[in-house]
Amino acid sequence: MAQKQIAVMPDRGSIFDPVFFSGDLEMGEVLCVIGADWYGLDLFQQFAPGMEGMWGMLPLPTWKKSDGSLGPRTASFAGQGLMIMNSSKNQDEAWDFIEFVMTDPDANAERFLQGNSFPAYLPAWNDQRLLGIQPYFQESMGKLLVELADEIPPVVVNPGRPQAIFLMKENFFSSAMYGSLTPEDTIKQMREAMKAGFGGPPEE
Repeated sequence: MAQKQIAVMPDRGSIFDPVFFSGDLEMGEVLCVIGADWYGLDLFQQFAPGMEGMWGMLPLPTWKKSDGSLGPRTASFAGQGLMIMNSSKNQDEAWDFIEFVMTDPDANAERFLQGNSFPAYLPAWNDQRLLGIQPYFQESMGKLLVELADEIPPVVVNPGRPQAIFLMKENFFSSAMYGSLTPEDTIKQMREAMKAGFGGPPEE
């Protein structure tokens, strides 16, 4: 896609870099960036503040199903949560704290307003602080996300996911993105590395 000039390869291989914004974006070389809500809440506003009012938001492109209806216009990308360790001596108190943090209206609003993410706590979705117009985009990200919420596909996290992410980032990402490895070879080598585990012999 990069060779056909359909897509742009960031100068340092990642959009999580100020150079991508000060170079590719601010030079007008990028029409759209596909990413999570916090791309707009955080990255764009932090690294390209001078482009306020020049960007908008749309659901992901999709295909029509055989019956003519549209497929999902959303995806799941990362996530976050609070946990309690099994070894904690204050599990009840820890749970009370988590319940307070996750259900407090001000906390939910601030996580969004400070550029973190849109909250998963359903009662917070009626908070006008989350549904208001954002100056940077001149439209409401909150209203769009609420509208699309029912289309988010369920997530089943595989126990091997952390290892796969580590291998992709450290061993395969650059080779795949810059063409040193074909997509087929990348998948094949990743499978072999996953079977081998961290330093162990390959499993049958």
